[in-house]
Amino acid sequence: MISVVSKHIVNWLICSGTIEEDDNELYEYAVTCTIMNISPLLIMILLGIISGLLIESILIILPFTFIRSYSGGYHSHSQLCCFIFSCLTLAGMLWASTRIKIGIISIIVLIVSCISLILLSPIESDSHPISSTERLYYKKCVIKYTLIFLVIYSFLLWFGQTNFAGCIVLGLCLPACLQLLCLILRK
Repeated sequence: MISVVSKHIVNWLICSGTIEEDDNELYEYAVTCTIMNISPLLIMILLGIISGLLIESILIILPFTFIRSYSGGYHSHSQLCCFIFSCLTLAGMLWASTRIKIGIISIIVLIVSCISLILLSPIESDSHPISSTERLYYKKCVIKYTLIFLVIYSFLLWFGQTNFAGCIVLGLCLPACLQLLCLILRK
């Protein structure tokens, strides 16, 4: 489905004279990657608007998007599976945001998730091996973004926004869970 959309977009760009036909495969790949990268954000915003939880959806998807780009972890074998898995997971996270309470369990989940992300990242994908230089860069990015979102979490708690702080917990927990799933499935 996504490849069909990518082909239509690239054909339109070729017809409009924006790109050369010789490069259509490269552009189809680029458009597919772009769609796959922005679809979780768009899905979450749409779910947030429909459910009246727009701020919550943004607070979940931001840490996930920033950290997931560098942390690695489970990847579906097909684009359709990835899309369905992402939709269901993000809907589940949004539902969980209405139920989460800041207490000892959520704090433990937060700490374990952050430690896991920092220690395990990046988890290399079979389809995308990384060099030692990239590994170091990805690890630094995960550490930086994890710390940034921990600071945001702390400020939200400081100002009494515990529901929003819980969304940050979910957004940090999700990439950590995807790393764990990847490690389990590799064995």
